[in-house]
Amino acid sequence: MPPDSLTQPGDRGALPDDTTAIITPQQSQQNDENLEYIAGKVARSQCILFLGSAIHVPPPQGGAYQYSKEKSPPIGVELSAHLAKKSAFPGQETWNLQRVSQHYESKKSRFRLVEEIAAAVRDECEPSPVLYALAQLNFPIVVTTNYDQLYEKALGKPRDQYEVCIYNPDNKVPTTDCSATPDPNRPYILKIHGDIDEPESIVITDEDYIHFMLRMGDKQPFHPVGKNVLTYLAKWPTLFIGYSLMDYNFRVLFKTIRWQLDAARIPPNYSVDIKPDELIRDIYENQRRQVTFIVENLWDYVPKLYRAAKKEEMPTGPPQ
Repeated sequence: MPPDSLTQPGDRGALPDDTTAIITPQQSQQNDENLEYIAGKVARSQCILFLGSAIHVPPPQGGAYQYSKEKSPPIGVELSAHLAKKSAFPGQETWNLQRVSQHYESKKSRFRLVEEIAAAVRDECEPSPVLYALAQLNFPIVVTTNYDQLYEKALGKPRDQYEVCIYNPDNKVPTTDCSATPDPNRPYILKIHGDIDEPESIVITDEDYIHFMLRMGDKQPFHPVGKNVLTYLAKWPTLFIGYSLMDYNFRVLFKTIRWQLDAARIPPNYSVDIKPDELIRDIYENQRRQVTFIVENLWDYVPKLYRAAKKEEMPTGPPQ
């Protein structure tokens, strides 16, 4: 489901299944060089995975992988449109998930809002082949704004073999941090915008985001991101999949996490985005050199990453 609220129309990090990226020879060479670097870090369990809602976008038609729309949770604009219809949203911004969800909560109730979200991301939903593949790459730290539990399901591990930290809006509750030496065999999953099984944790409305951003100023151990996680965000490269930096809230989150880091201490960040916004790309890639955009469909990129890191082809479904 979409958990990183979408404040711009359009999908994040992936486009409809009839869309193909137009990649120049120079971009292709850069993508290959970046792939080699990222795959090396992934193989050594020294890369952080940051997952957004567009990880659930179905593949292009006619490809090697199958993942039906019926098995996929809705991404931001889809959930927003669903909630807008359910609550008779009066405005034109039916794509604006924060505003639409605020209206739904006002007209019905917070309980019914979370109940509707849970139904959307739980009923009949299954992990996609790319999500199974990412789970098998043994990222030691995974940060996600998704409310669903599909990544946990894709891990295929008993609950006592991975750790989940779910955002708590109460600033008096310590945040469960990752180990000082993260273990890829016992991955740590930080659900920074909540989880459907903990209704109070969900960050989706305008007011939720305001409160969340205020929480980002809290001191340890109450900061929503643990001290050890912040340490590794400053040591290891981060791979963003399923996001568009057009999302204002995601950019605020990104900047807040790295606010006090000198540019010389920020490791590489890579965003898989088939069609990055030109202005955002100029700011974050060309001017500030904070993010390198990998201009590819995630259904093309993840199989290549899997092959480069594990020296074998990505499975077409769940691991056997």
